[in-house]
Amino acid sequence: MVLEGDGTLFKRKDGKYLLYIPKNIAIDSQFPFEVRSRPRSDGSGWQYSEKVRVKIELHPEPRMVITRVQYSE
Repeated sequence: MVLEGDGTLFKRKDGKYLLYIPKNIAIDSQFPFEVRSRPRSDGSGWQYSEKVRVKIELHPEPRMVITRVQYSE
């Protein structure tokens, strides 16, 4: 099965890039990343994010494959 949707690539003011993944893809059971909720460090609510290391393989079609990589200790 292929998950498909319209994402957006943003360039932030600080020069970093952000790839937006639509909610219906991110909450699908086959999506390889889990986003967990946890309390914010300043106690002001909840944070919904997960820091992950990824490998991006570029292919000729225009296609890319994003896979999760374990952090080395």
